[in-house]
Amino acid sequence: MEIFYKKKGSSILLILMIVAIALENLKLFNFLGAPIKLTHIVFIFAIINSLILRIEKVGFSIKQLITLIFLLIIPLLPLFRVSNTIEFLKTFLIYLIMVFFMVFSYSDYLSKFKMNYKKYIYLFLWIVLVVQTLGIVQFITMNYFGYFFLEGIWGKFQFHSSIYGMQFGLYRAYSIFHEPSLFGWVSTTSFAICIYLSRKKI
Repeated sequence: MEIFYKKKGSSILLILMIVAIALENLKLFNFLGAPIKLTHIVFIFAIINSLILRIEKVGFSIKQLITLIFLLIIPLLPLFRVSNTIEFLKTFLIYLIMVFFMVFSYSDYLSKFKMNYKKYIYLFLWIVLVVQTLGIVQFITMNYFGYFFLEGIWGKFQFHSSIYGMQFGLYRAYSIFHEPSLFGWVSTTSFAICIYLSRKKI
């Protein structure tokens, strides 16, 4: 387990967090009927990394523990009104990953990110560039050749089926994501980062 809190291990996890953005629609397996994606696995290992670091070296603060307990209790308050326990547990497991990461891991990986932020930003931009290139090719093949070449690209490991959207009589590209709006959100984020970087240089 020691490898998880070494610097190299942290860097690999941070890189995988960025790469996992492009694999949003890829599920590795099902657990209690819920899809487990690369993002979930990476963030679980990141949490383990931070917990080991705190147990061995840093320790836990009272503020962290109080925040954790508070955030864990909130969703359980209306539990008596939950009609589908299994569906609640699926959502709650994802919520647990988010809460544990934000309470114990966020500051660790933010510090790691700041140490070499250009490396991680440019990795993100390259990942998005690949996704955008696929989107451009897809837009052309869908609208001019009627060929949906990214439809079901992940096969049986695809979580969402592809959702088509049309604007002005043209199909909007969803790239390797399952729908156009998510593709647009990721692209817009990359544009904003590029604008920020260019202004920083000036």
